[in-house]
Amino acid sequence: MKTNAELFMEMCMMQEQTDQLIFKKARMLAAPSIENYILAIVDEIGELNHELKPRWCWWKAQPGEVDWGRVLVELVDIWHFCISLMVHRTNVDPKEIVEVLDFERSALYCPVELLGNFASGWVGKSNLLSSFNTLIGWGNSFGLDFPMIYEAYKTKNKENNERAESDY
Repeated sequence: MKTNAELFMEMCMMQEQTDQLIFKKARMLAAPSIENYILAIVDEIGELNHELKPRWCWWKAQPGEVDWGRVLVELVDIWHFCISLMVHRTNVDPKEIVEVLDFERSALYCPVELLGNFASGWVGKSNLLSSFNTLIGWGNSFGLDFPMIYEAYKTKNKENNERAESDY
């Protein structure tokens, strides 16, 4: 059985390979800007927030139920953009991050906390570490441990590769 650290490193390798497919297909000469990565993360947080609406929507008598499968998908989408940002727009080696990640962390779902890591428009090791720990913490607090996130990431990564090879 692989460790969480090994799973994280595999996610980084998968993301880099997928990004190369996407960049080639789109004829991109460089990765998206940090600003565009941040916009993508904001968009995915919006989708996650919508999936979690039954937990925070107090003004509806019948807010519905949270679809935890959809929550996992949206959380994984955020992981994709955060990893891609690290790989392509920073000089941070994922090995430096994985050594100090807290895979047991729990965190209150607070999107502002994650977005605050990118508020300056500059992304370094401390920003990435905080971001990944926040994502791990959200997952744990939702009952989605890191191996579950990894498996969902792998599934979505395969889908992203298929999209990159098609006319998506």
